[in-house]
Amino acid sequence: MIYKLNKSYYTDWTAQLDKAEKQQDKIWSNYLYKESNKIINTFMVGKRIPYLNEFYQLKDLQNLYIGLYKSIGLKMANWYYRHYEDYITKANPEGYQSIWEEKFAYIGKTIAGERIVSISDNRKKEFNKILKRYMQEESFMALNEVAAERVLRKKFKGMSISNGKRIVRTESVNAANYATNESATSLFGANNLQKEWMSGGDGRVRNAHISANGQRRGMNEKFTVMGEQLNHPGDSSGSAANVINCRCASAPIPIV
Repeated sequence: MIYKLNKSYYTDWTAQLDKAEKQQDKIWSNYLYKESNKIINTFMVGKRIPYLNEFYQLKDLQNLYIGLYKSIGLKMANWYYRHYEDYITKANPEGYQSIWEEKFAYIGKTIAGERIVSISDNRKKEFNKILKRYMQEESFMALNEVAAERVLRKKFKGMSISNGKRIVRTESVNAANYATNESATSLFGANNLQKEWMSGGDGRVRNAHISANGQRRGMNEKFTVMGEQLNHPGDSSGSAANVINCRCASAPIPIV
């Protein structure tokens, strides 16, 4: 017998992910804003663009990725483990915590290796472009130090928040779906599971993901979406068009 999935799964899964994302939004935005303030402080000494390679260090970004995948992964894995019975018609997950934490940290570190150079370079290019533009504005260069600093901090605070949220949104779905699948595998074993692609019902869902809604595969098989093979929504092996801003869920379903 293959269980039918309660429709509230997607709604509740998304609610849990939203909570986890808010914590990471703050962490990432604070880091990016802290780095931007360092650059502004250096720039204000003579109003010259500083040597940007000193900022957005790869090790810092790697640690942020590991933290994101561990935090969101553990939250979603424990949520599924404690509540799966609510969705497929309790167990104690304590024995799996260290195993999950190690796996999620490994995934975070792996994804970081693919992303952090680009993130660091893009932030530096962004700063360089904007500071050059300000330096060409007579009105800005005429400002006193306090006023000029205020303009820059306001500009880069908004950018830090938006950039942080975009990064978290991109990675959180991958982390959450990997984690819930891992949690289900710990409970039932991969050979005793199917997974179902679930997409939201609002107008923001891309057509290819609406078409994928309801698609079922074995836990070790891949979904076919936009002609690509994905382990789950948000899979980092997918193209940007298939992954960026995706809010779909991979729902594990026991076979008994």
